[in-house]
Amino acid sequence: MSVAPLVDWARFGAAGLCIAAGSLLMLGAVIGLLRFPDVFTRLHAAGGTLALGASVSLFGLLVLSPSILAAAKIALLIALITAVTPVLSHIAGSAAHASGISPIVGAYAAPRPGKRAGSP
Repeated sequence: MSVAPLVDWARFGAAGLCIAAGSLLMLGAVIGLLRFPDVFTRLHAAGGTLALGASVSLFGLLVLSPSILAAAKIALLIALITAVTPVLSHIAGSAAHASGISPIVGAYAAPRPGKRAGSP
C-alpha cells in the first residue's frame, strides 16, 4: 500500500479541523459583536477573535493549496491580516474615543431576548 493516500487523508483532515476551528472562532466573535454593550468591547471581539479565526481558516486552506504560488499568496494574506488587524482596531478605538464615546463602567445587564428596551 502506498503512503501517498494516507498523507492526503491526513492533510485533508488537518485542513478540515483548521477551517472548522476558524469558523467556530469567527462565529464566537460575531456573537460577541451582537452581545457586547459598547464600542470598545466590540472592538476587542472583532479585532482579536475575528483575525485569529480568519488566520486559522486560511491556514487550513494553506494546507490544501495545490501549488507553491497559491500557498505563498495565502501565507501573505495570513501575514497581512495578522499585522493589520490590531492597527485597524486601534484606529477605530481612537476615533471612537476622540468622538466622545466612553466605555460603559460598572455593572451591565444585557437585555433579554424578546424584551424591548425600556419595558419592564
